[in-house]
Amino acid sequence: MHGSVMDALAAIYDTVDGSSSWASALEWLCEAFGAHGAMLALEEPGEQLIAHHQHGFDATWLDDYASNWATKSPYINRFYATPGNAGRFVTSESILPYEHWIRSEMFHESGRKAGVHHSVAAFFDASDGLKVRLSCVRDRIGRPFSSADVARLDQLIPHIAQALRLRDAFPEPLRERLNELQRRQTPRPGCRQISEHHRVQRPRRGAAGGGIRPRRPQRAPLAHRRKPGRASAAARSRGH
Repeated sequence: MHGSVMDALAAIYDTVDGSSSWASALEWLCEAFGAHGAMLALEEPGEQLIAHHQHGFDATWLDDYASNWATKSPYINRFYATPGNAGRFVTSESILPYEHWIRSEMFHESGRKAGVHHSVAAFFDASDGLKVRLSCVRDRIGRPFSSADVARLDQLIPHIAQALRLRDAFPEPLRERLNELQRRQTPRPGCRQISEHHRVQRPRRGAAGGGIRPRRPQRAPLAHRRKPGRASAAARSRGH
């Protein structure tokens, strides 16, 4: 995996103890794959939406999409009608040619407003009937998602499912305790640099005015010290 994908993977597992949100994990995912938006939806059996996370989309557009276009998407029905699509990422171009998409009513009324030109999506089960829908989109400037992009995204599916299972296994008080311990152990920005480079020694006892004793100048390394009583070869030559 590429370095930025590893960052996204770390953010995904950070959602387990609540130190990172799914919105933040989706932001890292967009950074790794050159996407400008991503959505994650969690559904219980019976297609009941229990959680929805997103990055890069306007809230008004999301409300309009959910109310007017989610059931009319030319991708959804074709995705489910194609055997073998569950549990892996599929590009929008493999379901509907791009030329047909940009001529569709949904693109002109909804997709174009959010810059949805190219997309990739996956539907998979996490645990106990929990269904996950994850999609990433690129705008007009971006290229379609490649087979290499799809292969790398497929590698993240078991990790996303594992993070969701682990989060369900952590009771809320334990997650709060872990967060508190992490906050205590995380140094404030710059603390280490200040403590290492600007050490201040305590004043000597009885010093007038409680002044601060200045730091002693650092001695030269042993290899560069000149032994007393012995002049260098250059100095001896000048002396003669």
